[in-house]
Amino acid sequence: MERARPAALGKGCLLWAALALPAVCADRIGLNEPRPLWQQLAGLGVLTAATAVARRRPAAAFGLTAALGIAATPALFSVSYGPALAVFAPLLGLRSPRTAPAALCLAAVACAGGVKIALGTRSRPLASARNPRRSHRGRSASRARTTASDRAG
Repeated sequence: MERARPAALGKGCLLWAALALPAVCADRIGLNEPRPLWQQLAGLGVLTAATAVARRRPAAAFGLTAALGIAATPALFSVSYGPALAVFAPLLGLRSPRTAPAALCLAAVACAGGVKIALGTRSRPLASARNPRRSHRGRSASRARTTASDRAG
């Protein structure tokens, strides 16, 4: 087994730090719902493994990151792990020796996301979707009706 060169190891560490930063900071600044510490540490461990295998096995790095995004949040593209997925997807296309593993990996992620949607895992609805009377259209339509009835009478 070859030893990693210091320059490649440094680049790998910088890549990991850039990918771990959103995963650590998104909860703390309120962009995600707070997660337990063990879940954050497990996510960082998976990002570490994905970064370690990104050069030799880009499909595995993309698959690990996609599995992390699907398992940790209701949406695949989360604030915490979406940037890592966005980095490993182009690397999958650039570094994969053949197109079949890359296409298979993308299809597996799409199927897993579809299964998660079919099982009913959803994110929280917007406030206007929960109460349609509070939406802007509902207020302007009722005002228009009141104005038209005032003019008629």
